[in-house]
Amino acid sequence: MNKYEVGEVVLYQNGDNFELGIIKRLGNSPDTYFVWYHMGDTAACTNERNLHKIINLYAFEIKRLKVDDLEATETAKKEHELLEMYRTLEEWVEEYNTSDSTLRKQGVLAEIRVMRHLIAELESEMK
Repeated sequence: MNKYEVGEVVLYQNGDNFELGIIKRLGNSPDTYFVWYHMGDTAACTNERNLHKIINLYAFEIKRLKVDDLEATETAKKEHELLEMYRTLEEWVEEYNTSDSTLRKQGVLAEIRVMRHLIAELESEMK
């Protein structure tokens, strides 16, 4: 009988350090498991004596991020940031068009130029 199941979240102890891991598959010997510790597809062969059960997992929601998930999350963040920048730019253009103060128009125009530059940089990063 195996102590851990495939897909189970475990705690790995390496000296004084601890890491969360997920059992990918059983190892080649009865007391080893291949465990994911990072976002890639590679799993490390780990001896059972270094693994610990987490008995209160029912109280937590744990998701292992994969490299693809992280890239998708970063892209979504950038898209949201870009959308907010466009909204701010629209507000400044509206303020520029409705302002009666020449001094205020000059200040808003400077902000618009900076925002356009930042938008261009972010769009370039996303390509």
